[in-house]
Amino acid sequence: MHTIVTLLVDHHPIAIERILQVTRYRGFTVTGLKLSREDTCQQNVTLEIASDRNIELLINQLAKVYHVMELKVGASLDINQAEPAMQQAIAH
Repeated sequence: MHTIVTLLVDHHPIAIERILQVTRYRGFTVTGLKLSREDTCQQNVTLEIASDRNIELLINQLAKVYHVMELKVGASLDINQAEPAMQQAIAH
């Protein structure tokens, strides 16, 4: 299962490291990462997460990270149920 998670975080050097650390400790795999600057104090982090585990396990922990100000969960995609062309695109 692939899930898109978007976070608004403080623009602080340790923020991204802590988010990735929590994700790894909880047994989830980051398959995509996009960073963009919101302003001088904040940045948007978009993660594509892959796992068979319930995404709520990760979301609850990410919400507790001090530097996370806002968190949104986007669409989930089960690659086993996706069309073959989409499976190939996700696999690469």
